[in-house]
Amino acid sequence: MKSFKQKAIYAAVGGATMLLAAGAGAVNVNHEGLGEVLLYPYYTVRNGNSTLISVVNTTTAAKVVKIRFIEGKNSSEVLDFNLWLSPNDVWTGAVVATPAGAGLLSGDTSCTNPAVNTGAVVPFRNVAFLSDRPELRGLDRTREGYVEMIEMATVVSTSATYSAVVHKSTGKPDCVGTFPSGATFAVITNAEVNLRGGEYGLPTGGLFGNGTIVGNSMANGYNATAIEGFGYNLGPTTSNNLLPSLGSGSNLTAVVVDSPASGTSRITAAVFARSIDAVSASIMHSAVLGEYAYSNDAAGAPVLSTDWVVTMPTKRAYVNPVARLPFQRAWTGADQDILGFFGNGTACDDVTLNSYDREEGSSSTDDDFSPSTTPTPRICYEANVISFGGLAGPAADGTLNTGPSRSLGSTNARGYIGYQRPGKEGGWASLTFRAAAMLGATATSQTTTVVGGVISAPVVGPVTFAGLPTIGFAVSDYRASAANGNYNAGYNLNFRRSITQ
Repeated sequence: MKSFKQKAIYAAVGGATMLLAAGAGAVNVNHEGLGEVLLYPYYTVRNGNSTLISVVNTTTAAKVVKIRFIEGKNSSEVLDFNLWLSPNDVWTGAVVATPAGAGLLSGDTSCTNPAVNTGAVVPFRNVAFLSDRPELRGLDRTREGYVEMIEMATVVSTSATYSAVVHKSTGKPDCVGTFPSGATFAVITNAEVNLRGGEYGLPTGGLFGNGTIVGNSMANGYNATAIEGFGYNLGPTTSNNLLPSLGSGSNLTAVVVDSPASGTSRITAAVFARSIDAVSASIMHSAVLGEYAYSNDAAGAPVLSTDWVVTMPTKRAYVNPVARLPFQRAWTGADQDILGFFGNGTACDDVTLNSYDREEGSSSTDDDFSPSTTPTPRICYEANVISFGGLAGPAADGTLNTGPSRSLGSTNARGYIGYQRPGKEGGWASLTFRAAAMLGATATSQTTTVVGGVISAPVVGPVTFAGLPTIGFAVSDYRASAANGNYNAGYNLNFRRSITQ
């Protein structure tokens, strides 16, 4: 499923010993949107919203996929299940509000284990964070987060599993069948679900996905980030198993392409000791760039606001129970840490946020978020929301910085007052990460540059990725006093890399 551009990149660096060993299976973000792993940066049911999730199998092979819904503060799992996709199949579901938190609603007929496609809401769970402080244990925490999907295997076309999960002439699969041990579909066990059982083959990728936040006069869509070359090869796990995770891949090499200077392409192939580091490197960014617009008009007048979603899907592996690079601080949500201190439910990293209006007016270098709680501005969760114009509050002019974010209603939010001269409606901003680095292996990482079509000789040595592993998007929301005057728009954020060797 690789594009011509990607094949050319691998060809450019394929002469090096390290990549000859790694092959084209190195972990990388497929910018055409197809992969073995899909990362959906955000779901929410706050502010009257629901979130629609879809995944598409573009191949002629049936597949089994782990779907995992994850809350946004510390990446604790709130629901997972196994999904079997027929060739060319699509699965859809919706994250909806429940009285206490959130849950999954799906009427899709594709086979799942356990069953979620019943038309009834499957509530999200707080079991994974019940060891946190009491005020952090509530189901309300499940109302926003993100989603990851990992292809675990393809299904052998001559197997009983294939017969059970492929769609029939009725338009839906049977979702029943006999497996190697004679068990029924509903009670598959680890012993029965493995590559050696003859039911499954290795993953082949070719998945893409989308998310759409809908409700309260809003409909904003985004594409899932697709990771290919992940290399998971251990076969399916049961639905109640925390594996596979983003650290379960077999490939330890990440290939990243960037342009450090005009007319220059740089291909970096970094080798790590852990699979999770290779995944992190593939989405490692030193800065997030994007536009914003907001207004602080009086109550009843149009209110324009912008929220940025900045999600760090591998962060949990670096902040629990202690902090590891590239992150600065450990998660502090437990009842009591080893030193006897109580946590506040954060794992914060220092940032700088600079903003510029549309006429080149700029803010100071170290703009703080509002309200200011530390000398240095920070973002503190796995799924973060930055609300331009501050946070929604009871003040008539909207400038009181307490409460949820203005567009998405996120409580994982920091409010920010961007640079805005009178009469100017917005501009752009850069969020830069501080004091973070990830190191590649000393002997085998390499960088190749291409200038004017000329490929340089690879430089072998240690590689440093500065920044944090991030994905995300932005939402701008305009609310007039009349319902038919509301509109909104979603768009991608942009990223900058910093790689040194």
